[in-house]
Amino acid sequence: MRTLAFILLWLYVFTLPWDYTLQFGDPIGSAGRVAGLLALAGWLLLIGTHSRMRRPRVFHIAAAVYLAIVAASLFWTTDPESTVQCVRSYVQSVMVVWVIWEVGDTQRALFHLAIAYVGGATVAAFSIFQNFSLATVEAGAREARFAADNWDANDIALALALAIPLAFYIASKRRYWITTCLALSYLVVGPMAILLTSSRGGIVVMAIAFFALPLFLKRQSKTAKVMALIVLVCAGCVAFYYVPQQSWDRLSTVFDNLRAGDLNSRETIWQDGLRAFGSKYAVGVGAGAFQAGVGTFYNAHNTFLAVLVEQGVIGFSVFFVILACAVRGSVRALGEERWLSISLVVCWAIGVFTLGWATTRITWFVLALVVSFGSADKGRQSSELDLDGVTGFAVCAE
Repeated sequence: MRTLAFILLWLYVFTLPWDYTLQFGDPIGSAGRVAGLLALAGWLLLIGTHSRMRRPRVFHIAAAVYLAIVAASLFWTTDPESTVQCVRSYVQSVMVVWVIWEVGDTQRALFHLAIAYVGGATVAAFSIFQNFSLATVEAGAREARFAADNWDANDIALALALAIPLAFYIASKRRYWITTCLALSYLVVGPMAILLTSSRGGIVVMAIAFFALPLFLKRQSKTAKVMALIVLVCAGCVAFYYVPQQSWDRLSTVFDNLRAGDLNSRETIWQDGLRAFGSKYAVGVGAGAFQAGVGTFYNAHNTFLAVLVEQGVIGFSVFFVILACAVRGSVRALGEERWLSISLVVCWAIGVFTLGWATTRITWFVLALVVSFGSADKGRQSSELDLDGVTGFAVCAE
């Protein structure tokens, strides 16, 4: 039963970077929603079969409390319809916290979840390549931005950028030749796909992710370091020759936006949000009710501000505890797992500063992953869980 639960969780993580690309229509929804429900069912079956659960940590208790606060906001929300939809999104996203805690109890299991995410990010990158239109570029369009189907360019750019530290981690482990090749190839196709989105936030997070590379190479052989250098040179050459000039022109304005201090006029939205927070500072305007509560057509464009305005001081305090537990988990991890966890937390925090990712599935996956890395059993292997068989990489072991 544990093997089945892990397979379903692995498939869920695999769908995260291309979640919205495959839609089944109402009432089924996206591929990620279907995979999430299956993963939840597998977890419930595992719990029912074993009649026990792992003892939760502060992080998991705080996540449950935060979810309760979000649901309770239905009683005072300024936009009941949006809050109902937001609560449903939160439930679907936060459930991964407990599934990963129960099933991903060893570093080996978490390593395979990292493989799942990088594999999914590769699928998303190729979806962007498929939508890349030379006709748009050659027509002299002012902006040439491309994204995976049903994705916002900024959102998919961050989803792909978060896969870069995971790819470093997989490559540094060199556990299986096929996963090492997957990780190295992603370090070529992933950055190119991010550049094609022309997302300035995405390029900043990608640059920060690459700054972590020396940390993963510290204990690697000279051959591995040379291989990494070759991969990076190849990635640079491919990007230089194939990314259109319009994308480079837009990305070059990131420094102008930083100097201006308004981050593409987001400052005005943030000021309006803070004024709305002052009128309902205790419990907020209600989950998902930022637009109605603030009186704007725009979303918060800042995950931390959205939580503050929508859940008030009470909800934000609990959310802060969740983030503090994630930071603590990243520091407690050892070796490559520590550098991976710290990189993920930093990249996520900077990326969501201009995006509304509080309800996004990837947010809760990242937080749950780093907490689990900080608590994972480094030696025990579950007799019920054949991870090599799950992902089909046993025959490829180095």
